[in-house]
Amino acid sequence: MPARRMSSSVGDPMVGACPGWYYDPEDQAIYRWFDGENWTDHLSDIFTSHSPVDGSTDRPI
Repeated sequence: MPARRMSSSVGDPMVGACPGWYYDPEDQAIYRWFDGENWTDHLSDIFTSHSPVDGSTDRPI
């Protein structure tokens, strides 16, 4: 599936972010894979061992 660009504005918090699972910017009840450049269509709603503690969206899980 092609990657989707969910935000491309100046000051985008994902610029320079490492690939990884992050809270989905549109629905923080699920996780979305960020490939280092774009959001992908890969989703997950279950993480049992690496869920974020502080709720931030700027670090991969």
